[in-house]
Amino acid sequence: MTLDKTYDKYFRRFVADGGGQWVGIQECEGHDYDLILFNSPKTGTTLALRTTEVTAQRVWESIHESNKLFSKARHHG
Repeated sequence: MTLDKTYDKYFRRFVADGGGQWVGIQECEGHDYDLILFNSPKTGTTLALRTTEVTAQRVWESIHESNKLFSKARHHG
């Protein structure tokens, strides 16, 4: 799926409002979605959500869960 570039600003806004750092859009040929890539500002971990499910809340939840897992792994490693 190739997105119209006008949607780019909306996805960037969802990422920013959710507390993430924008990385970009990965096209997923043969699927009805692409992936929105963003980083956790705390860990630098790159995360992704489908364009069909991305919201600011989902970005925040993804970052929050990733940060918890990252922290747990650092304490056990």
